[in-house]
Amino acid sequence: MTTTPAKYRTGRHPGGRRYWIIFCPGCEQLHQISDLWTVTEHDDGTLTADPSILVTGGPDDTRCHSYLRAGTWEFLSDSTHDHAGTNHPMPDLPPYLQ
Repeated sequence: MTTTPAKYRTGRHPGGRRYWIIFCPGCEQLHQISDLWTVTEHDDGTLTADPSILVTGGPDDTRCHSYLRAGTWEFLSDSTHDHAGTNHPMPDLPPYLQ
């Protein structure tokens, strides 16, 4: 029996807030969103999150600004990585998180 690789992981913080861990193909890093967003889990294993996701910081002062809609990352043009202004399907999580 084969299993489909996961595109996200979910859990709960000690205070009860739910979170989702997702892999960003723009930053090539994990991002985390919580139930402060409106998150829809789709039958195909993907997510929609609203409002936009904004991650800043790191050694290069990176800015990643995107929407995640029905399993598609929509990177906004104010992102500082190479995927700014493009769309990409939601990738599988790295093997160590499967």
